[in-house]
Amino acid sequence: MSARDISKIDAATAKRLLETYLPIAKYFWRRYPHFDQSQLRAASEDAILEAYCTLDTTRSAEGTWVRLILRQRLQACVRQDAYARHIAVSLDKDPQVINGVNPERALEHKRASAAINLLSPRHQTILMLRMDAYTYDQIGEYLGISRPRAGKEGSNALAHLRAILEQRKRG
Repeated sequence: MSARDISKIDAATAKRLLETYLPIAKYFWRRYPHFDQSQLRAASEDAILEAYCTLDTTRSAEGTWVRLILRQRLQACVRQDAYARHIAVSLDKDPQVINGVNPERALEHKRASAAINLLSPRHQTILMLRMDAYTYDQIGEYLGISRPRAGKEGSNALAHLRAILEQRKRG
């Protein structure tokens, strides 16, 4: 089952997941009172169901994995909103902006996002946690691995990301 194919989850499982994890999501929503709650709810529901689809029970417990994906998605929504507000503020300052978007930055952002999506879920997780200012000690604790191993996997994730971006730049 792919991460994007949440339609294959049966109704009983979906109901159980949402009843179990939406209260946790509501706890996260309190951190973002300025944000549209309906948008946070929709992002949370998608994140919960997609996390279930990508769950590998040999590596992580259901609750741990769902909370990680949920937190990442909500933080991504908030970052995207903050980026959009930043663009709106800088409209008067950047002559390259067309219809509210700097074409060069938008292209760079699309390339980076697409490259990150090509990484393994574990590498995506490590990079997202690093972007959220988590230390390798915290990442190691979260993933149940040692700090040196978390650092090594982080280095591998960055190297893989750079290779993908270089390959796309050339081709």
